[in-house]
Amino acid sequence: MTGEITVRARIRQRTRHDEPVSADERWDEVTASSYENAQTTIQARVGDGELVLAWYVDR
Repeated sequence: MTGEITVRARIRQRTRHDEPVSADERWDEVTASSYENAQTTIQARVGDGELVLAWYVDR
């Protein structure tokens, strides 16, 4: 076992609460030594106006 985990994130454009939600989503995936390192890497890739909908972790 390498001690690494894989973290996936569902990412979508932010919308105002009164706007229809876009169905366009993208996925990002990182393998890292810790959840915190993976989360930091993915957060750095999230663009302006985007938000992470969900985090998924594979150990």
